[in-house]
Amino acid sequence: MQALAEKGPCIIMGRGANRILNFRDDVLNIFIYADASLRQKRIIEEYGVKEAQAEKILQETDRRRASYLRTYTGQVFGKAENYHLCIDSGVIGIENAVKLIAATYQTLL
Repeated sequence: MQALAEKGPCIIMGRGANRILNFRDDVLNIFIYADASLRQKRIIEEYGVKEAQAEKILQETDRRRASYLRTYTGQVFGKAENYHLCIDSGVIGIENAVKLIAATYQTLL
């Protein structure tokens, strides 16, 4: 991850990048979240699964993410203080979240 960041601008999703690259001043740490019901709806639409299965997928995914982050970084999943910017994509939408991230990144260059 550090070698990738050394090569130039990149996007690293998850994997505790906010902690692993915290020594760098050219990193923007973002947490994108949404209400569970909206996330579940997106799982159903994107993957074509039934509601009960989507709920299980959502719970298992969140459990794995929380466990990974706690194990490898000591952080609590979803805590705002671990990030520079937190975005509720359920409220502002995915496209607007992308625009917000791009605009924020541009101000840091």
